[in-house]
Amino acid sequence: MPDPAQPASPDIGDALARLMPRLHAARRRGWRLVAAVVALWGLVVVVAVRGFPVDGFSIALVATVAAAVLVVVAAQTTRRAHEAAVMPALAGALGLDYRQDAAEFLPTLNGRLLPEGARRSCEDLLTGRVAGRQVRFGEVSIATGGKNSRLLFRGFVAVLPNLVALPPVFLAAEAATRSRGFGRPLLQVNDLVYITRARGSGDDGIGVWSRSAGVAAAPGFAAVLEALARLDGHAAGRAAFFSAVSDGRETQIALRHAGDLFRIGGLFASDDGLMDEVRRAFDDLALPLRAVDAVLEAEAAVAAAAVGRPLPRR
Repeated sequence: MPDPAQPASPDIGDALARLMPRLHAARRRGWRLVAAVVALWGLVVVVAVRGFPVDGFSIALVATVAAAVLVVVAAQTTRRAHEAAVMPALAGALGLDYRQDAAEFLPTLNGRLLPEGARRSCEDLLTGRVAGRQVRFGEVSIATGGKNSRLLFRGFVAVLPNLVALPPVFLAAEAATRSRGFGRPLLQVNDLVYITRARGSGDDGIGVWSRSAGVAAAPGFAAVLEALARLDGHAAGRAAFFSAVSDGRETQIALRHAGDLFRIGGLFASDDGLMDEVRRAFDDLALPLRAVDAVLEAEAAVAAAAVGRPLPRR
């Protein structure tokens, strides 16, 4: 089956060259902030040690911690400024719009798709029309929150309207549905019926659930599962299938990944390094587009089964 959602890689060199003055300005602002923090830290330490014989070293320690935090903030702010400059150009090359920090994306997701957590964020959001449908792709992070916050999920979530109704199913990495010690599983399936395993074995398996066992008789059911489960291991092995849910009208897919997608620039980024990171970020855009391909393949399987035609082999 062809990959209609996959774009040809554009020449991003010219676009990046036009953005370089803006990237250099953001880096200079970051280093000016670092210089100001270091100067203020040095002044506070000298005054504290000389002027407060009893508490001077405690004050200096507090100032050192505060300075370190501010330097980290400066580095993160510079990186986010670089991403805010570059990502709209990359997304625009694919006909998509880009936004940072789109928290409103999270409440639109199916409650079964991701773990519950007090700290939930969407750092990057891509929207636009792909393969004839309005799609949304968000990089999502979920953590427990609190003093000893623990990361529960970091990855990419795709929300794709269905042009052909898919069977109502829930797919998940089976390890995420099992209790860990005395804790709750990351994903809840107690109210669903286990149907089959779509891929893998043991802790690496991808299971399939639904509200009714009868869903297994839906046209193209097995091919739908195969298309969605095939997303596991894409993006040069950095992405792993986490979960997917379809209610027939819309499909949502969550892929867990090992690193920070679309990470570009920072205080120490050279021009050559920026170019390499921009190209890698464009390669990362293939990940959500593969999710579109999976849904297209699933829809083709359902349509073919409904009229009794065999689906062409990939």
